[in-house]
Amino acid sequence: MANLESRILDGPPAGYCSSSEDEGESELKVVKDDDAHQARVTNGFRNTGVKGVLEDYRRSEDIRRMEGQAKERAIAEMAKRGMLSGRKEEVPDGDVDDDDLEAIRQRRLAEMRCAVRSNVLELDSKEQLLSAIEECRMLLVIHIYENDIAACHHVNVVFKTLAGHYENVQFCRIRANVSGLSKEFCSRGVPAIQVYRKEQLIGNFVRIDNTIGDDFRAPELVEFFTSKGIDLISTLSEDEEDASD
Repeated sequence: MANLESRILDGPPAGYCSSSEDEGESELKVVKDDDAHQARVTNGFRNTGVKGVLEDYRRSEDIRRMEGQAKERAIAEMAKRGMLSGRKEEVPDGDVDDDDLEAIRQRRLAEMRCAVRSNVLELDSKEQLLSAIEECRMLLVIHIYENDIAACHHVNVVFKTLAGHYENVQFCRIRANVSGLSKEFCSRGVPAIQVYRKEQLIGNFVRIDNTIGDDFRAPELVEFFTSKGIDLISTLSEDEEDASD
């Protein structure tokens, strides 16, 4: 594989990740973020290819499980209030009715769906970076970062937000110093964002904070991508959009 840094800075040609020079038997693993809220999962990675590719995380199963739990809680709450006995006198005036309970339940479900989808994959080496690029079957957005740079932390937060809105996009991040980049790039070139579609680099943005500012919000990054011809399509319903705001 040619020098990663030159490819980031000079705009690498499409399909460069097909090279096998740096491929190894490095095992990919799911790791926890320093933020306990952030679970790392894969979505759109095949269970073939480089040994140890992350097993598919079945988000839909988690959502269904949480829906069942929420429904059980709602039924239990209704039972406590006497709503299941048919005796209206057991429900004090001013208490919520069935429609209110259902609205609350739906809102909580929307919040939980956002939480399940808000996943960013951590890559621990350039071998894992190659695996992600080669194996991902959806749009892949990668943040190259360092922990001690405030702008990088901000991009990480924005990525979490975007991951909850765009289920059909895989968001990843990798520390610059484990990807083989120079110390100068680690301190001067990050935060950097790369966007891949079917192994082809379609977006390459070094020091993204110098381009759109260091306090941008998630919608502004989406608008920036759109201006560069990169369209992210939200998979949230209107209710889920409201719950995530």
